[in-house]
Amino acid sequence: MNIIPIMSLTHLPLPEGVSWEETAPIRAAVHPTEAPAVARAVPSRRAEFASARACARKALRRLRTEWGSIEIPRRDDGAPDWPDGVVGAISHCDGLHAAAVAFTETTVALGLDVEPALALPTSVTGLVLNDAERRSLLAAGAIDTVGFSLKEALFKAWWPRTGVWLDFTDAEVEAFPDGTAHMRVRRSHPHWPHDGARLRWHVDHRHIRTIAWLPGTMTSHWTSGP
Repeated sequence: MNIIPIMSLTHLPLPEGVSWEETAPIRAAVHPTEAPAVARAVPSRRAEFASARACARKALRRLRTEWGSIEIPRRDDGAPDWPDGVVGAISHCDGLHAAAVAFTETTVALGLDVEPALALPTSVTGLVLNDAERRSLLAAGAIDTVGFSLKEALFKAWWPRTGVWLDFTDAEVEAFPDGTAHMRVRRSHPHWPHDGARLRWHVDHRHIRTIAWLPGTMTSHWTSGP
């Protein structure tokens, strides 16, 4: 199976210990225990699912070699069922599939999102971002879709840890020109430190990439990706 790299992640510094992998859509087989998740899906959705799971397995292989062929079923809540002691997330959009995983010793919550580098529809922007957020994104040189993507990444980190649903208005994003962002979550939860999430974003001519994470007890700093 050939994994087709899209870009170097030198412009999206990653948390220490995080394995990120991304590919163009590829032809891959669905593992037997993963198949029930897409048994009723249309062929294009099954192909997307299999390709994204193949990407996730390559990310897992960097953590432990034998995980390069592991099955990644879907939990009842729809999230990937990662190996014990691992957090991670999968995202896909037109032309790009991505996955990131890490051991819980270094990262206790992890979310990512990829989106086409296109503006949000006007009808959606007002539902996702308030005026202050839009001003922040404009000042950072980012399109509104970056704000949407940052919230998606945060929610993917938040949900497995809390089991509590977040609306777009439950978190407020402030983006900065250096590719970092701050996110204030208006909900409180004992498993989520106040304003504890760290976020990064990057835009190239085709795609937006965002990542959100909570550092673990063994993490000392974050570094650029491989």
